[in-house]
Amino acid sequence: MRPLHLILAFIVAVLLLLLCTRCDGTRIQAVCVGEAESRLADAGLDSWASVTGDGRGISILGQAPDQDARLKAIAAVSENAECVDTDKIADEMTLTPAVSPYITRIEKTVNSKATLSGHAPSVDAENWLTEETGNMFGKDNTSETLEVAPGATANWQPSVAAALAQLNSYDEVVATLTDDTLTVQGRASSAALRDSLETNIRTTLPPEITASFAVDAPEAVPTVTNYKTIYDFDGTRVELGGYTPDEDSRSWLVGEAQDHVGAPNVSDGLQIASGAPEGWRSAMGAIADHVRNYSTATATLRDQTVVVEGTAPSSPMRDLTQSTITGRLPQGFGASFSVNTPDEAAKTVTLSTNDVSCQVELNRMLSGEVVLFDFDRFNVKPEAQTLLNNVANVLTTCPDAAIDIVGRTDPKGSDAYNLKLSQNRADSVADYLKSAGVTTERMKPVGYGETIPLTQDEQGMAQARRVEFVVTKR
Repeated sequence: MRPLHLILAFIVAVLLLLLCTRCDGTRIQAVCVGEAESRLADAGLDSWASVTGDGRGISILGQAPDQDARLKAIAAVSENAECVDTDKIADEMTLTPAVSPYITRIEKTVNSKATLSGHAPSVDAENWLTEETGNMFGKDNTSETLEVAPGATANWQPSVAAALAQLNSYDEVVATLTDDTLTVQGRASSAALRDSLETNIRTTLPPEITASFAVDAPEAVPTVTNYKTIYDFDGTRVELGGYTPDEDSRSWLVGEAQDHVGAPNVSDGLQIASGAPEGWRSAMGAIADHVRNYSTATATLRDQTVVVEGTAPSSPMRDLTQSTITGRLPQGFGASFSVNTPDEAAKTVTLSTNDVSCQVELNRMLSGEVVLFDFDRFNVKPEAQTLLNNVANVLTTCPDAAIDIVGRTDPKGSDAYNLKLSQNRADSVADYLKSAGVTTERMKPVGYGETIPLTQDEQGMAQARRVEFVVTKR
């Protein structure tokens, strides 16, 4: 019986040894799997990679977005060599299928915000593109929905970099890299800039990349010498011809003419061209505001010279309009006038003899003397009251006539503010004349806004802060 007892004891010992070995192996397996999972997490790969273990052997599972990510997962688990036998690491990963066509898109909006979409070949490539775009447009102005996927060509990064380097110079743009084809669509501020950006992108793209561009831009305007703008008023219609510096100036001048004779009576023959003299708008403003006082007129601005030809309803009106246009011209501009008035037999003109006499007398009174206002004020100065009393006395000699009271300001301040200030000045003079006996029905106060002073010193500015009187018929 003793040998049997020995055999049974041996069997029990072996079973206990196997059980202890199995328990220790399970413990080792759990520790190794846990450490491998930590390595994957530290490498940022745990979103798609996982591990299982058998003792010191490890299997890596999951769908790798690209081959680089696959190798990084193996390297991360291999770093756990103290626990894992590197020759017992089993690669059971699969690769994400290659994307075709492979598209990466960069969009810049008009408010300088950037959006990245489509695919990037690796996590590193995704991070690179996001960081570069954030540096260019600002991190707060950059958003991305990129997906990491295989399928990009070897030219992906240099192609994206060549496009990205120029995109911030467009007003708005979408650059799309599809495999080995780059398309750029959008808008640039000028044709010259558009062409320059296209050249820069083409010269920095890899030679294997095909590029196409569809970018809108204002076409370059021609530069002309002997710059000429014509305002032709035949009494009922205005024809505009010659050149304007830009579309905004063209719209403004057309609007001035439409205010004069009505939109249906304006013919727009203007062309946009560069080469206009500095002060073009001020000079054309003087013309458009006052040519309407003539019966007919052709006013031509040629470089810095204004030439006015036509007819006026009276000599005083002709003289007043001529002096007003001349006074409003920018410094350095000149003017010549050839304006006829009715002969002595033509008594059916706008103003009667008494009316003409009133205008002549008013012109004489205002020669070298104007109704002055303090800077940014519209109350009539005490020293101007005697002059206004004399104006009221003159108007009693032509009781059938009416007057336009034209208020003006110096050019300091905005156009809108000066227009309101000039109207207030005209209203103040009308109020004073009313107190002096001139009926409201005979007066039309109107603000003409700023006046270009004959000199830029304080005396010239003061002379610009004035009113003028134009005898009219109602």
